[in-house]
Amino acid sequence: MGFDLYGMNPQENTKKPAILEKPWWECETNKEKENHSIALNEYEKQNPGVYFRLNNWGWRPLWGFIYASCDDILTEKDYDNGHANSGHRISKTKATRISKRLQKLDKLGILETYQNEVIDIIEKAEKKNKKLKLSVSDKEYDWAAHYPFRRDWVVEFANFCEQSGGFEIC
Repeated sequence: MGFDLYGMNPQENTKKPAILEKPWWECETNKEKENHSIALNEYEKQNPGVYFRLNNWGWRPLWGFIYASCDDILTEKDYDNGHANSGHRISKTKATRISKRLQKLDKLGILETYQNEVIDIIEKAEKKNKKLKLSVSDKEYDWAAHYPFRRDWVVEFANFCEQSGGFEIC
């Protein structure tokens, strides 16, 4: 389970292949389904404003970082709704501003620095957790061990924002 973001008016760098005109579940053979999946992955790679996905564990720290870095762009409502698959929309203007901000942070080396800080936090949490006897009720468990942050996710997200024409969080 995770978060799926769809560009509302994505820039199309390549034409959509004919096989994608019908949904995957309407493909009749396994080979057709496989070809559909391959074509979809390639289309999304060539058209990064169409779709962005990330699992729950990765999305939450990414969205938190984006909000902390763009709190003059995003509202608290945007932030709160960004943690739900509720169809919340971020306008083209906000998406473009987010993209520019994240690209600037990357050029300054801030994304890599923050990634390294999170890696340290995760390593410390994992060491602490190994010493514990795991149980559901153990309040000492450090959940930070499960929330990674990667520079490349931010770069990919910035590219998505730039080409999305605004996006919807589903």
